[in-house]
Amino acid sequence: MMVFWQLFVQVPASVLIFLTLFGALYQIFFALIFLFLCKKRHLTQKPSHFIAILIPAHNESGGLRPVLERCMALDYPKELYSVTVIADNCTDSTAQIARECGVTSLERFDDVKRGKGRALEWAIPQVLEHHPDALMILDADCYLDPKSLNACDFELSKGHHAIQIPNLVSNTDASFHSYCQSLARTMENLLFYWPKTKLGLSSFLLGTGMVLHREILERLPWNCCGLAEDFEYSIRIITNHVKPIFVGDAGLASPFPVNAEQLATQRTRWVFGGIQTLWSSFGQLLYQGVFKHNFIALDAAVSMLYISRPAVFCQVALSGLIGTMCFFLIPSLWSNLLLAIFLGAVAIYMTYVMIGVFTLGLTWRRVKLLLCIPLFVIKYFVIVTKSILVSHPTEWERTPRNREPKP
Repeated sequence: MMVFWQLFVQVPASVLIFLTLFGALYQIFFALIFLFLCKKRHLTQKPSHFIAILIPAHNESGGLRPVLERCMALDYPKELYSVTVIADNCTDSTAQIARECGVTSLERFDDVKRGKGRALEWAIPQVLEHHPDALMILDADCYLDPKSLNACDFELSKGHHAIQIPNLVSNTDASFHSYCQSLARTMENLLFYWPKTKLGLSSFLLGTGMVLHREILERLPWNCCGLAEDFEYSIRIITNHVKPIFVGDAGLASPFPVNAEQLATQRTRWVFGGIQTLWSSFGQLLYQGVFKHNFIALDAAVSMLYISRPAVFCQVALSGLIGTMCFFLIPSLWSNLLLAIFLGAVAIYMTYVMIGVFTLGLTWRRVKLLLCIPLFVIKYFVIVTKSILVSHPTEWERTPRNREPKP
């Protein structure tokens, strides 16, 4: 009987708990690299690349104008960038607002091929006809830092062909939903992707604020039209030996969901799309990394396991459950050690979160919002469970959001 418990409880517990410990050490390592090595640079080079900014927009008349005004006021030579809006299946004045702001408007109507990925697939070849050096994809609610194109130009000059800039939250203090998402974005962008790039490892593209050299788009045309089109394209270029890098010198910010309805719409799409991509691509990346000696792919495979917050939550929870079972059902020195290792991993994760809290900035209001994180985690688990077992979204759906004044 003891052998049975050891085989079916203690062995899986050992594997899970050591994976949890590895994940905690893996992420705290990059957080420490951020603290010591990730500093913004003062870039003084003369810009030389023409960058076309492409903004997919579906019924964005409520907030598009200030976004375009911000784009037209970037600290970058006017003759070296352009702005194009894809008015995708719009029933409002999105296209008209784009023209009024002096930018190009491409109007698309297709009731069958819907969604952001399809809109980009349709528009990117048209933009490339004007021979830009690179193309930046920007969501219609994102405000670019004025120095963003300068930072991307610098990396393009160094030969990098796939670039991601920080994608942060502009309405951090609006609610505990937006605060938790801002904290998660800060940790993912600044404590994980940026230090990985500093060490020569790969990043992932994040859907907005990603810059792709025309050579990449001509060699590997955009045909990613699923729920997680950014991850799909990231994996495609990584398996073709192109390393996306993360540039922390500038960035963008956008308003994130402030209530449960908005959060559910956005996260259901992101969670299910991310799980689909993880399920379909992890093995491919691992195979490329191990058998094709593609270290970029191997690094990306490991990263996929730990940037998926549902996967991390489930791994930690399951490790705790099975470690506790071992402690009570199989009393031994090894069971005691496993539980101690699990508690140590949890302590490391808590330290990692606190580094994120102080990086984001702490105020009295944020202390109060921080106390609501357990409630957010519970809601997130409900959304994850529903997206996996019930919702199964198949089409891209725009996130309902509250507009905010121009920052």
